[in-house]
Amino acid sequence: MPNTDRVTREGVDVQRHDVPVGDVCVRDGLVVTTVLRTVLDLCRSLPLPEAVAVVAVETEHPDVRL
Repeated sequence: MPNTDRVTREGVDVQRHDVPVGDVCVRDGLVVTTVLRTVLDLCRSLPLPEAVAVVAVETEHPDVRL
């Protein structure tokens, strides 16, 4: 899905990428990335200890199947 939104906030690191339609879903009326896609994106940008913690917590999420 191409991204056309261009919002910036002071102190916030915003990264935008096109994502396949299969990596998005609708939650409470908002289009968001799936839990698995979010975990993978976080792992790319976080330091290793934080990335490991995210994976440890989110692999317990019912929507995550590794």
